[in-house]
Amino acid sequence: MDKLFDIDYVFYLGVVFLFVAVLGSFRRLWVLGWKSAIGRMTRLAVKPVSENSSSRSPKTVYHIEMEYEYEVEGQIQKGRSFYTGEKVHVVKTEAEARKFATDYAPESRIVVYYNPLIYSDSALKRGRFLSGFSLTFIALSALTFYGYYVLWQRDNSPEAIKVYRSTINYSIEVASRKRERVYQIDQSWRTLQTIPRELERFPNLEVLNLSNNLISEIPRGFKFPESLVRLNLSQNKFSRFPTGLETLPHLRYLDLSNNKIETDSGAALPRSLRVLDLSNNKLKTLGEYLVRNPHLDTIYARNNQIEFLPDRLYYDSYYDKEPPSLKVLDLRGNPIPPKERKRILAQMPQTLVVMDELPEEPPPPTKKQKQASKPKRIIRKRWGL
Repeated sequence: MDKLFDIDYVFYLGVVFLFVAVLGSFRRLWVLGWKSAIGRMTRLAVKPVSENSSSRSPKTVYHIEMEYEYEVEGQIQKGRSFYTGEKVHVVKTEAEARKFATDYAPESRIVVYYNPLIYSDSALKRGRFLSGFSLTFIALSALTFYGYYVLWQRDNSPEAIKVYRSTINYSIEVASRKRERVYQIDQSWRTLQTIPRELERFPNLEVLNLSNNLISEIPRGFKFPESLVRLNLSQNKFSRFPTGLETLPHLRYLDLSNNKIETDSGAALPRSLRVLDLSNNKLKTLGEYLVRNPHLDTIYARNNQIEFLPDRLYYDSYYDKEPPSLKVLDLRGNPIPPKERKRILAQMPQTLVVMDELPEEPPPPTKKQKQASKPKRIIRKRWGL
């Protein structure tokens, strides 16, 4: 779909319609949870009323007013509604009115449904669970969900995927006619399995978004434009660190989150890189090349499987040519043991290391608690004592 119109908006619209439908009939649906009690009719009045009196043949309907009593927890309650929220019950024919007067004659026993929260709120019939207003919005919601299903089928069919793959390249070719003016390209959610070679044609490209695709590696021989500043490769299928990025002299932000990267061995990063996002991968540790990198400022490594960091984290002028420049290291959501946490904080005083808070340790037991916890010595009686 075009970026201006996302089929997810159709789904969200259907959810809104369904929510409005439920909200419009909340009281009627709540009646399903009402309790019942035996009551007694105390008053019943049937009044014929003419509708459309201005017309030549006015129609007569019958308004029925009623009162009844019922007992809840020893208290007498009174009600007047036949359906929930109804003050006057209306029937259309005289036969219905007579039948109603027979079935609900005064002093007759009846079944009353009452609100378990407000005992005075009652009715003789539960009525329809959904109002006409709610039925309208349910119909709109069903049509919207059906439209979403049709659009989703169209966008995920094999023919549509082929069209996407051809259209993506075609759009880049069309944009390449003005490639000198293109500074940003967004090719997310395109079901791409590889990076289009046409992206090499943009000499001034600064921001490239290839997230939410099916890319597992950078094609051999592919060269990103050297002007690239931000590269987003999140939500793809990378299982190892991508190669070929070390030649980008201006790259400052690299997003590799939500992939399947298990190790950062062989990682080669440009000297210009300042922010690296490795969140939501399968890393078990971070290499010394990353933690002690003299150019990186921030590393996000949330929600991985990291249990330890390299043995040497501090700066040693004898071994290191340049001191590490890391300022922020986010390790939240990793199973780092307490002993390793203390070592990391001790050896990286220049870095803001963010980790999950440890549960509070219980206070040491008091003398009384220690004495109470000691097992009591029981001296058993022996024969002859």
